[in-house]
Amino acid sequence: AKTTAELGHLPVSYSLDNNGWAIFLSIFFSLFSFNSALEYMNLQRFISMFISTLTVIPIYFLIRKFFDSKYALVGAMFFAVEPRLIQNSLLGITESLYLILITITLTLFFSNNKKIIYFSIVISALSTLVRSEGLFLFIALSVMFVIRFRKDKWVIPKYLPALAIFMMVLLPMTIYQTNVLGEDRVVTRVINGVDRISDSYVDFALRGIENYVKFLVWDLIPVFIIFVPIGFLLLLRNLNFHSSTILMYSIIMSLPALFAYSVPALDTRYLFFLYPGFCIMTVYTINKIVDKNKFKNYIIIII
Repeated sequence: AKTTAELGHLPVSYSLDNNGWAIFLSIFFSLFSFNSALEYMNLQRFISMFISTLTVIPIYFLIRKFFDSKYALVGAMFFAVEPRLIQNSLLGITESLYLILITITLTLFFSNNKKIIYFSIVISALSTLVRSEGLFLFIALSVMFVIRFRKDKWVIPKYLPALAIFMMVLLPMTIYQTNVLGEDRVVTRVINGVDRISDSYVDFALRGIENYVKFLVWDLIPVFIIFVPIGFLLLLRNLNFHSSTILMYSIIMSLPALFAYSVPALDTRYLFFLYPGFCIMTVYTINKIVDKNKFKNYIIIII
């Protein structure tokens, strides 16, 4: 980020695997002239915290696709006080920007306006620049796009612009990465990951599943573990396009996390993408508990 700010363009001798966050930071680094690296690091942390705080807004609108405003406010509050997200935002790394982009993507994708749906593909491509796992977000959206418009005989022609938009947004960066690193670091990173799978496929898969479950439970603690299990069952009982999209998104986005835990790379942040879904499932549980209670407004305030 600092090199890009000083040069006025991306460095031509080296690059990061995921450089979307660094490029985003370089915009702010170019506006300030500090005397020490520590000051730039503090600016980086502040930007990360600010973005993490802003994510509450798209989380609210995402939950509004499922529930009315008072429940959406409760769900957004759960996201705002999640301790791991707060701790992570203090580190000034990629997750804050990545989370707000994928949350905005999901919120826009639920729109009935096709132009807004296509714009959600743009945001998903930007998330892929921040973390290459965003490619799996696009795959999930592609599946749900076809399912959503499956009764339209022109569904494939309508999907092709979405694919073209996604590729066009990524193209400049993939060309740059290929010139600097010799590969695009998006698709090739997935392919290289598959090549790294050990010969013992069963042990590799079992290790990944075991660690995935451990870190899933760990990410649910302390608050979500009370509400999410019931909320997940309620989500399954109320399947529609919106809830099916959240399930498809969670399943497909879990694939890179499973691979990471199989390596093993042990970190709770590989499952942070599940937090928007956790908030929705939490609200399902709260809605079920309080909706028929005549004191429901007071209960919501207490929660």
